[in-house]
Amino acid sequence: MAIAVAIVAGIAVQQRGGDAPPVSDRVGVLERPIGDRDQLPEWVADDEALYLEGIEWPTVRLARVDPGRRWFIARATRPGPRGGALRRICLIAVPDREPPLPAPRAFLGSSAVTGRLEAGYVCGRTDALRSRFVAFRTSRVSPSDVVGVVPDGYDRVRVGRVESDVQGNVFVLREPTGPDPLIATGPAGERRAFAGLSSARTPQSFTTPGLPVRISALDRAITPEDRLPEEVRLQLRGVAGEVRSEGIVPGSERLISARDGHRYWLVRDRVDDTRVLGLVDEDTDGRVGYQVLTAPSEFDAVNGVVVSSQPEPFGPSVVRGWLLVPDGLTSATVGGRPVPLLGNALVFAETLDSGATVVEFRGPAGVIRRAVGDATAPTQPMSPLPTNHIPLKAVVALREAAGPRAGALRSAVITAGSAAQVERVTGRLVPSGSRLVWLLMAADGDRTLVVVADSLDRDGFEVVQRFRVREPLDLTPLTRVRPLVLNP
Repeated sequence: MAIAVAIVAGIAVQQRGGDAPPVSDRVGVLERPIGDRDQLPEWVADDEALYLEGIEWPTVRLARVDPGRRWFIARATRPGPRGGALRRICLIAVPDREPPLPAPRAFLGSSAVTGRLEAGYVCGRTDALRSRFVAFRTSRVSPSDVVGVVPDGYDRVRVGRVESDVQGNVFVLREPTGPDPLIATGPAGERRAFAGLSSARTPQSFTTPGLPVRISALDRAITPEDRLPEEVRLQLRGVAGEVRSEGIVPGSERLISARDGHRYWLVRDRVDDTRVLGLVDEDTDGRVGYQVLTAPSEFDAVNGVVVSSQPEPFGPSVVRGWLLVPDGLTSATVGGRPVPLLGNALVFAETLDSGATVVEFRGPAGVIRRAVGDATAPTQPMSPLPTNHIPLKAVVALREAAGPRAGALRSAVITAGSAAQVERVTGRLVPSGSRLVWLLMAADGDRTLVVVADSLDRDGFEVVQRFRVREPLDLTPLTRVRPLVLNP
């Protein structure tokens, strides 16, 4: 089993020290007067995805014009945690020609943005601009551009040999291959960003010839010091269920380290007492943690969990690891920094300042290297436009509303908007607290059947109104009207 990785996407950014000028988060293009060129095409402005992002339409500005594609920038506000507001800055890429509408039920459009003639959008938190700059991939796979927004005072951005000018606070790096960092320069000084780019794969090794995959800490006789204190056992009962553990095999615990305010025990887990082990951690405040780990094998000598997180938006990534180390490996380094082994385990936390970090083990058995750079959060990719998300229950709801006349329905369409917008269009009360309400409409003989459904914040579909009208409703105030296939 390879090292498991959890990722929180983002990029690590830092500002050079010394006599740096005062930090500014001003994005000047957003403050100039609006003009005709700032208008998004209707097929973009009416897309449901941008509505959900909370785009503030009066703030939309044309920021950059490249061959075949224009870049718009806008502010957006969405509901945040605990009832607050999450303020973001968004980039919208608009090609000269409108792409075709993707197949129905596609949550994020037809494909990732990989070419200069395709459309997409992406948003990042505005507070990242106070001391950093934001950057996004245009695709999860290569070839991919890296685009982003810098505050006033920066006129060039580069990574490796690839460079971009800044137009309207926006830069576009054409298919950079790395390595990190991204560097923004200008009258305001220099800022750096790490986007998970590297010029080559980091060499890795998974085992060495003849390496004994033995965890000797579990084989020695148990001593009184090895016994888990009762207060630790009590806390583990609550923790075990959260980490898919079935509990500790009695008598299997062995104390492997007591240093730096922590005590660590290695144990066997009842999930599989030969292949699944556990690492118990108690700190000086009495808090207890438990990591379920897979025992080393002849094919993969070092197993464990590596988790990457991002404490602040577009800030440095912090990688934490819990790894099992077999006998024969006696020292370890993380990113070139020595980290002491805890018997047959390695526990580390590393703040990353580049897109690749290597964990290296050495000892009489040889050398093993593991790259955890893939866990250092590649930048968030853009989402393509147009989108065509259709709830799975939409057609069923329309047929149920039609009753015996379901077979006569024709020209069905679907659109969406806020509850207030749908109320104005239908003239009916729409009981919903969601940001998005669906509206379905189909010709039913000489009448028009209308179904209104609460999205339950997009992931659900609950019918709140169904009625017939003589004439089709004017759906102009709502999002893009899309065909609804009644007989897929």
